[in-house]
Amino acid sequence: MPILSKRSFTSRRAVLLVVFVMLCTCVPVGALGAVVPPPILEPLNQIAVPEPTNLFQFVKNKAAAIRLGKALFWDMQVGSDGVTACASCHFSAGTDNRLKNTMNPGSNAGDSFFEVRGPNETLLPSDFPFHERQAPADFKASPVLRDSNDVVGSQGVRLNQFVDIVPGSAVDNGFSLADAIFNLNGVNTRQVTGRNTPSVINAIFNFSNFWDGRASSFFNGSSPFGPLDQSAGVWYNVNNTLTKQPVSFRFASLASQATGPPLSDVEMSFRGRTFPQLGRKMFGLTPLGKQTVHIDDSELGNLSNATVQPDGTISGSKGLNTSYTQMIRDAFQNNLWNSNLLTPDGFSQMEANFSLYWGLAIQLYEATLVSGDTPFDHFLGGDQTALTPQQQDGFTLFFGAGRCDVCHGGTELMNASVRVARFISNENNALLEVMPVASGRQILYDNGFNNTAVRPTAEDIGRAALSPFNNPLTGINFPLSFSDLAELQALNKVPFAVPVLVPGLPATFPVANGGAFKVPGLRNVELTAPYMHNGSIMTLEDVVEFYARGGNFPTANKADLDINIVELPALQGEPTAQAALVAFMKSMTDERVRNEEAPFDHPELFIPNGDSVNDTDMTHLPATGVLGKIVTVTLTSSLPSPQAAGTPITITASGSGGAGSYEYRFYLNDGSGAGFVMVRDYSPVNTWNWTPATSGNNDIFVEVRNAGTSVTRDAFDAINFFQIKSSIPATGVTLTPGVTSPQTPGTPVIFSAAAQGGSGPFEYRFHLNDGSGSGFVVVQPYGPSSTFNWTPSATGNYDIFVEVRTAGSTELREAFAVVNFFQVRDSFPATGLNLSASVPSPQAVATPITITASGVGGSGPYEYQFYLNDGSGTGFVTVQSYSPADTFVWTPTTAGNYDFFVEVRLAGSTVLRDAYKALYFYRID
Repeated sequence: MPILSKRSFTSRRAVLLVVFVMLCTCVPVGALGAVVPPPILEPLNQIAVPEPTNLFQFVKNKAAAIRLGKALFWDMQVGSDGVTACASCHFSAGTDNRLKNTMNPGSNAGDSFFEVRGPNETLLPSDFPFHERQAPADFKASPVLRDSNDVVGSQGVRLNQFVDIVPGSAVDNGFSLADAIFNLNGVNTRQVTGRNTPSVINAIFNFSNFWDGRASSFFNGSSPFGPLDQSAGVWYNVNNTLTKQPVSFRFASLASQATGPPLSDVEMSFRGRTFPQLGRKMFGLTPLGKQTVHIDDSELGNLSNATVQPDGTISGSKGLNTSYTQMIRDAFQNNLWNSNLLTPDGFSQMEANFSLYWGLAIQLYEATLVSGDTPFDHFLGGDQTALTPQQQDGFTLFFGAGRCDVCHGGTELMNASVRVARFISNENNALLEVMPVASGRQILYDNGFNNTAVRPTAEDIGRAALSPFNNPLTGINFPLSFSDLAELQALNKVPFAVPVLVPGLPATFPVANGGAFKVPGLRNVELTAPYMHNGSIMTLEDVVEFYARGGNFPTANKADLDINIVELPALQGEPTAQAALVAFMKSMTDERVRNEEAPFDHPELFIPNGDSVNDTDMTHLPATGVLGKIVTVTLTSSLPSPQAAGTPITITASGSGGAGSYEYRFYLNDGSGAGFVMVRDYSPVNTWNWTPATSGNNDIFVEVRNAGTSVTRDAFDAINFFQIKSSIPATGVTLTPGVTSPQTPGTPVIFSAAAQGGSGPFEYRFHLNDGSGSGFVVVQPYGPSSTFNWTPSATGNYDIFVEVRTAGSTELREAFAVVNFFQVRDSFPATGLNLSASVPSPQAVATPITITASGVGGSGPYEYQFYLNDGSGTGFVTVQSYSPADTFVWTPTTAGNYDFFVEVRLAGSTVLRDAYKALYFYRID
């Protein structure tokens, strides 16, 4: 039985799951032992892949249609610029991981001002998250350090007006239009989408696609909007007469989605191009004509123009040895392409129906991209060893106190799945549901689409938006949301079937889908950063902090905010629990996706890496076959060059890609004139131990191949000019204080220096800058001692500087290091807090229990404030206000689960707290 609702933990769920969730909610991480998956969860590979029920009225050869869909999806010639393919935004685990020229200023909010990075700039890890909180970042009250409504999207095409195709050319005829947003010095750059790119992997299980769900589950053969687009239709050859008729394919949201980007003047097309024009262009080109297709490609290998060389490398001509017209004839029923007549606007039947072939073929290809071979799925299938103990703790949190499964429900880990949906009848309220939002108001919303307070609702209304098609019965455009459509249908204001309202609900019941976006599945989430619909978070750790604090804008969004977006005590201030949850999410990675193995193998792709003149800055994604990424190897040394003669050095080769099992062969060129000499033949051992005997410049070379093959090599790497000398100067030095900054006057501090990289012995010189204005002063001249003993007598900010050189050298220095801003203060706050109970949980009623707190890291003295949460629903209550007393004596009078919370600060301080610590789930029987 699938999870059908997210209204509460117990609403419409199997009783066994209720018991499981209650257990997980009450028991701390690590205390459950063996974790047993709820019986409603099955491995993804046991879930039927959705498919239109009337598919074979149109498709005569499914395998041929899949081949066509894969070719079209990866073909760079589809873009009006001859560069941009569907895959250009879905090449990395089904998503886009580019960081250069991927910023949108927040155009869905009407903003044209870039804040984080501008056009053609490169995002840095330090730019994330766009909404940053002061530590502890997982609490709602933590102050905001920075905030931006910028969006990480995907770069598409430059803004151009379409004129016509150019027969035989991948580049369309068009002219540039002035772009007020995406330009540098008045020259257009590639535009960037207003939302982050969702993954196409497992997207077949989505009932609706795109973040706002506008890609209808009912494909109309022409556009993303299903029945909302009442002009859509397909051309049939009926007794040698061309007739346009409406069509509808149920469970075909991916076909609907596929028809959006090719005509988008942001993503792939010059403005004004049509599908018949795109079809006419593609029929005159060699499929994938600009790209190599691996001869072992799981779908296209037999059609590849490439050849394999004796050493295993792929070469030869690009593209396929067929045509798109032939691929369509092989895949689709004859009456959809075999007419010689033209449509009224002058297109052949095959050109006019190109959107139909495109949508269905790409859906059938994407339906093969199911990543059900994950440790998580193995665990659901009964393999108790598939998850590590830490990942099992994360599983317990995910389906328990973390409340993640309330929105990420069922095997698909989303509530907007085809299995959950019950269209038309809205059986079990699967598509539409009534629930309270954060304001307390009861509302109707679309299940599986949620406002999580990533950004203020008005910046991007998401599911609450209107379609571009006018409703003739109301005079305004059709809404996207099922909730609004159902209310219109109840008033007889929709000319086609839509979900039926929840029984007894009036057609004027308040609807709240503002700022709601489709909840995505989580498989391969490790590989799909950045996260959220606006791409504002780069790490899973920051995602967990976001949900632990209950979102970024819970107050501003309360009219639409999902009621389950609240602070999560089980995660707040609990790094171990948060790490377990992240580890569990990484158990959802299918290694076939990471390695680009079948069915996730692909043709070659050249991906724009930002905006460049004549698109010279391109990232090359090599073609892969059934076994995945082409074998690569990296050669590293255990020690850096130079080294002294007689020093043992380990050379390590690391293969990747291919079948995953390798053998290695090593060569050495010692500069004597003999050239490269093999020092170790092919072997599974990936290391070679080398002890050079004489000075000189050396080259090390390694070859790698898939284990068990007889090719000369699959890949190679080299380390050139590895120097061996009689003595080696230091290449670096570390400087470490014996105690951390800050300290109080009179505290002895020992600074220890350690030279790195040289052959030694070394001598050291120390300098001190006391901030008086005299700069760095030598406090210990060059000598063999690597330590400097210092006892500061006055408060201030100090800098300590050390130089190192080989003993006896006359060089000023060979390396240096500095410790800046070592603070000496009269007092400084605690950096942490230890908290313990005099007796362990559980205890009996009336047992005296002493809770002891101890501030650490500061200068003291401290004062403490104690809180108690008795589980009654009133939350944490102060039971002992700030005082020097570091203990609280408690004699419980009632059985239950109790939480303690203690704050510490310097005695006499007026700050809220310096540090805190909690003790959860203390049980009284």
